[in-house]
Amino acid sequence: MQSGWILIKIKAIGLNRSEIFTRQGHSPGVHFPRIQGIECVGIVENDPSGKLEKGQQVAAIMG
Repeated sequence: MQSGWILIKIKAIGLNRSEIFTRQGHSPGVHFPRIQGIECVGIVENDPSGKLEKGQQVAAIMG
């Protein structure tokens, strides 16, 4: 795992309009399989830094 990263067991994701558009095949140059979704909620599985505890609920967003 890269420095500064944590492992999250994802429970739910959010898809926006452009991601749905891509999923429908309307984005030239995008090849599948492709992981989509820029927001998620889940549970911490591993944080090597020790800042977050295993089992802690978290939300992640791209901003």
